[in-house]
Amino acid sequence: MKKHKWMYVVVDEGHKLKNINCQLSRILRQISSKNRVILTGTPLHNTLAELWALLNYVSPDIFNDWKIFEDLLTTNSSNQQIIEQEKQNKIISKIHQILAPFMLRRTKPEVGLDLPPKKEILVYAPSTPSQQILYECAVNLVKSAKEQKSDKFTLECSVIDGRKRRKSTKNIDYKQYYKDFDELYDEESYTSLIADESVIELPKELVGSRQD
Repeated sequence: MKKHKWMYVVVDEGHKLKNINCQLSRILRQISSKNRVILTGTPLHNTLAELWALLNYVSPDIFNDWKIFEDLLTTNSSNQQIIEQEKQNKIISKIHQILAPFMLRRTKPEVGLDLPPKKEILVYAPSTPSQQILYECAVNLVKSAKEQKSDKFTLECSVIDGRKRRKSTKNIDYKQYYKDFDELYDEESYTSLIADESVIELPKELVGSRQD
């Protein structure tokens, strides 16, 4: 692509160029073109420097100095809080004026998109009976270990801090460790449980509590 002179280079998801030193930005700047176009729904994320990076890519001859751009948008007014809101309004107004020749903005109503209204649906997924039994057994074992101040059970750390300790997401089939563990399963439930590989020897109390 670098060997050719292009009429247009169109960058979708152009906000990814907000970091002027990122690899994508450096590669795209090596492609010679007469026109550059950025497509994005979020031209401004956090700072004005990110906006300048986009403008610098589109028109490097005009937006060639971040310091000048910053000074242009910096008010020289005093720091009195009573005029802080007015200063902010002036900055926004300046941004609109600067972007006017470079930005073609369209909202959903303007382009006539017939989109349905946003709808949020909360779906609760309660535990199955077998999962609830297993959960209660684990909680009881942790409580028992704390009360007895015993390090017999390694399950405590795995339950409380399992995500930090997990070294693998390998599925462990506990059927191979306990034959009567089948009773905790049903055909409609999961066929295996995900746990810390270091905790595969469940204490016998886990099975005993199920029978109580």
